[in-house]
Amino acid sequence: MQVFVLLKTIRSLRDFENAYGAVRSGKTVEYPNTTESLDKEAALHEVKIFLQWRMSRRRAARALCCGGENYQFMDVAYPLFKHAECDFGYMEAQYFFPGPYCGPGPGVISPANIRLYDTEGELIGQLTWHKQEENTWNTEKLSYSVPSKE
Repeated sequence: MQVFVLLKTIRSLRDFENAYGAVRSGKTVEYPNTTESLDKEAALHEVKIFLQWRMSRRRAARALCCGGENYQFMDVAYPLFKHAECDFGYMEAQYFFPGPYCGPGPGVISPANIRLYDTEGELIGQLTWHKQEENTWNTEKLSYSVPSKE
């Protein structure tokens, strides 16, 4: 089961450093990536990539729906947060259960509309149609709308 939440959750740099230290000493970690099924060398490589990314990141986590940074987690049993920077109001997790093959995949019969973000989490576009013969995607440039101040 995979959970897709419309919010990026990025822990502190200290959490990434602690994970790297734990893997170096032979322990398994669950964040930033589970290392339970990896040997020590592969686990160290995976966690090091995440640590380097986190060290280079300048912006805080943001809501993927609008790019806002003003949200508040609610104290409830399942992921829910109140969002103040756009009209979405309350957001909750969306669940996706992968199953057996059920068609040609996104972007073949209808547009995929899969959003693309840069390393800072800024919306840069979306994948629309998949060209199977060339194994490439048509893309459409997108950006967040600027909220009006009334």
